[in-house]
Amino acid sequence: MSARFEREDEQRLRPRTVTVYKPVLVETAEVAAFCLLRDISPSGMMARTYVEYAEGSAIKVTFGCDLSVEGKVVWSRDARVGIEFDKSIDVPLLLQQLSIGLPSGLKRRSPRLQIRTFAYLSLTGRRMPVELIDISQNGVKVNAPYLQPEDEVTIELSGMSMKRATVRWTHTGFAGLKFQVPLDFNQLAEWVIEQQIRKDNDTAPSPQQTKQRANRI
Repeated sequence: MSARFEREDEQRLRPRTVTVYKPVLVETAEVAAFCLLRDISPSGMMARTYVEYAEGSAIKVTFGCDLSVEGKVVWSRDARVGIEFDKSIDVPLLLQQLSIGLPSGLKRRSPRLQIRTFAYLSLTGRRMPVELIDISQNGVKVNAPYLQPEDEVTIELSGMSMKRATVRWTHTGFAGLKFQVPLDFNQLAEWVIEQQIRKDNDTAPSPQQTKQRANRI
């Protein structure tokens, strides 16, 4: 395994390590987050991260909509994470697959994070609440049966400025929206973490609820 992924203070990389700058989706049992892939080798990777991970945690890295690998956290510090893959990967083949797209000829989508929350959608002057299903730098999936392909809309995500988007597809009540201007990666990565923290805080029992439960025991 490359020394870079075994110890964070190691600076030398083996020749088989490739430096890239690409968004990836990283998931553990506790949190799902976007990271910026920096270095990758057949045995592991290093990425810029926006959350600390517990050493030894099982982890899944998704490079594209259908390209993923499992591994474990070797270290996590100073906004970086080192990951060791469970199985060796073919790095040149992975990078080629990410660049050439799907066999169908469609462009390979950037990683999308499933996150259930609410936003506001404006269409023809009407502002309506909408359920968000997933998100990437390029767009979102929403539950909005009234949308039609090519509709021009504005979507408001909590904590972000309004984003103009175009409906690219609809199916069984869901719609895919493409942002006219992609989200800044840092903004997206931080927003995803904030939403998960907010959700955890909303579902956590209040001090009064905790006291009431204790009194019933």
